Amino acid sequence: MTSRWKCLPSSSVPSGRPHFRQNGPAAGQATDIYLTALAILLTVVYLLGLLFRPKRRIARMGTDSLMVLVLYGLGIAGLFVVASA
Repeated sequence: MTSRWKCLPSSSVPSGRPHFRQNGPAAGQATDIYLTALAILLTVVYLLGLLFRPKRRIARMGTDSLMVLVLYGLGIAGLFVVASA
């Protein structure tokens, strides 16, 4: 009898150790959390753009797309700050 979970990599097996540190996130985890929050924020802006469909265009883009570009630029600049801290 073969196991149906045989194809899973060994990294998916719980190790019995906590995945997060007790004293806060490590340096790599801080950037991961920051990028996840940025991705959620950008997705929310696009979802609001889909729901409300702005008619106003700036540089042939909707206001939601322009807002995403600005937030993305600020987010990448903020990533350097978070990574260096």
